[in-house]
Amino acid sequence: MAEQVPPASISAAGSWTLASIDDRDVQADPPLAIKLSPDGTLLASDACNTITGEWSDAADSRVELRKVVRTLKICVGANDILPMPWRSAYVNASGMLVVASDRAEMTWRRD
Repeated sequence: MAEQVPPASISAAGSWTLASIDDRDVQADPPLAIKLSPDGTLLASDACNTITGEWSDAADSRVELRKVVRTLKICVGANDILPMPWRSAYVNASGMLVVASDRAEMTWRRD
């Protein structure tokens, strides 16, 4: 009998666009994006503030997030759309990046 090899984890490296928050579609102009660079840096924006941090691929398509912070600019007419703090992340079976905060779950599609 042939040895079964588990499926490879899917790397989260790349650019992602926000698709939904708590299963509600998000239509933002410009689209909200997150970039997970191969060097381990994370960069995102929520229409007003910048989100930065570090990331790495972990076992079973999980993504380890570290030192994720957001600037605290006051922007008239702009809301902080992305719930913080970001606690965990993984790439799901559909190839979407799922990021969980204390308040919501965000789903991102790969660009």
